[in-house]
Amino acid sequence: NGVNLEYIIKKYGTPLKLSYLPKIGSQINKAKKMFQNAMHKHKYEGKYVYCYCTKSSHFSYVVEEALKHEINLETSYAYDIEIINALYRKRKITKDITIICNGYKQKSYTSRIARLINTGFKNVIPILDNKFELDLLLKDFDLKFKVMNKLFTQKTRLTILFFLLVFSNNIHAALTPGDIIVTSFNAEPLGNAIYTSFDFTIKLLVNIPAGEPAITFTDHGWVASAFTINNVADGYLKWTPTQAYAVGTIIKVKITTGNGGTGTFTSNNANFTAQSTVSSGWSHPAITSSGGDQILIFQGTVAAPTFIFGFTSEASQAQIPTPGQWQATGGPKGATNSELPPGLTNGTTAVANTNNADLPIANTRNASNGWSLDNMLYTGPIGANKAAMLATIGILTNWNGSETVACAGEIFSVATGNWSNSSTWVCGRVPTAIDVVKIYNHIVTLNTNCIAKNVTYMSTGTLKMEAGGNLQLNFP
Repeated sequence: NGVNLEYIIKKYGTPLKLSYLPKIGSQINKAKKMFQNAMHKHKYEGKYVYCYCTKSSHFSYVVEEALKHEINLETSYAYDIEIINALYRKRKITKDITIICNGYKQKSYTSRIARLINTGFKNVIPILDNKFELDLLLKDFDLKFKVMNKLFTQKTRLTILFFLLVFSNNIHAALTPGDIIVTSFNAEPLGNAIYTSFDFTIKLLVNIPAGEPAITFTDHGWVASAFTINNVADGYLKWTPTQAYAVGTIIKVKITTGNGGTGTFTSNNANFTAQSTVSSGWSHPAITSSGGDQILIFQGTVAAPTFIFGFTSEASQAQIPTPGQWQATGGPKGATNSELPPGLTNGTTAVANTNNADLPIANTRNASNGWSLDNMLYTGPIGANKAAMLATIGILTNWNGSETVACAGEIFSVATGNWSNSSTWVCGRVPTAIDVVKIYNHIVTLNTNCIAKNVTYMSTGTLKMEAGGNLQLNFP
C-alpha cells in the first residue's frame, strides 16, 4: 500500500500495531459487491445490510472510518452499547441506524439495550437465545405496554428473534441429516473371528450446543418401520450433551460385550464418556459378526426416531446386486443388516459399503457373510464443511477395508497423545510400516521408535519429538 513500515518502526519502536484505514473501506465495499453479485445471480429480492461488528476493533478511529461507508452496527457485550452512545454524542450516527445486539445477555447488557430503545433508537434488533433473555429485556421497559405502543406508532422496530427449534429443558436446534457422520467402523478390531467388541468413529459437521436433545447410536437394523429390537447382540448408546462441542470434533467409541449383562463403552473424549450411557443391549457374548454391521444415528425415541446418519457394511448376498446399496425393502433381514432409514439419502447422509468392488481389498463374497468387509475406514478428504464432506463420504472409492486388520493401509489421529498409545489413533492400534498416517488437529508425540509409510499433516496437526523418539518413514 506504499507505506514505509521500516520508517514507522524506527520512529515509534516495537511492539507496534498498525491499522491501515483505507483498507477498511475497501474490504467493506468488497463484501457489499460480493453479496450484490450473489443476489443478482440467484434472483434474491431481499435487502442486504452490512453491520460492522464493534468487537472486531473498539478503537474510535477504526469504527468511525467504517461508518463512512454506509454501514450499520452489531454489538456483542454490554460495554458495546456505550460505544453506540458515544458515537451518537459525537454525531457519527443517528437514531435511525440499525443495531443488531448479539451475544450472551446478562442484566447489564439487556438493561442497556432497553435504554437504547427507550431513548428513541428506532431500529434495535436484539438476537435472543432463550426466553430468559426476553424476560430480562422486558423488565427494563418503563410502562412497557404504553412504551411498546409508543414504539410502534413511531415506527420503531423491536424485532425479537428466537431460535426455537426443539423443546427440551433448554431450547436448542434439532440436528438435521448429515450433521454427524461415521468415518470408521471396525466390526473386529481385535482380529479376525473375535466378536467381543466393535468400534466406530464419528465426526461433527456442525456445532453441538450444550443442552442439545439426546443423540443415540445403535447397531440395530431398520426394517419396514421399526428397529430390529429382538436381538441382545445389539444395543443403544445415548449421548446427552451438557456442554458445547465444536464443528470438526472427532469422537471414537468402543462398545464391549456385557457377556450376560448390559454392554459397556469407552471413548477418546472424556466429556462424551461422562455424558453418555448404554441404555440397553450388547449382552450377548458375540456382539458383531464375520460379516460386518451397521451404525445408525438418530434423535427422538426408539419408537419414533429422526435419523441423522446411517452406515452399513453388511448385506444379504441376494439383496445387493449392485455396489453401495442397503437391503431391499421387504427382503430378509438379520441382526447385522438394515434397510435405508427414512429421511436419509444413500450416498450422502447414508453410506452402504456393500458389494463394494471398488475397494482396494475386495469384499468377501460367500453365503455366510454376504458382501461386506469387517473393518472400514473413510480415506477421502476430511474437513469441517458439511456440504463438502457429504459430497465425498458416499463415494465408495473413498473407503478402505480389511477382513483382518482394523483400518488397513491408512490411519488418522483422534486425540492428542503419544504415537505409541493406541487410543491416539482411529483404529485403536499403533501405525505400522504399511500405514499412511494423517495427523489432524492434534499433537502426536514421538516417544519411542515409530514407523509409518508416510505422514500427512492436516489443519493444525503437529508432530512433537521427545527425547529417545524417532520416526522411520517407508516411502513406496
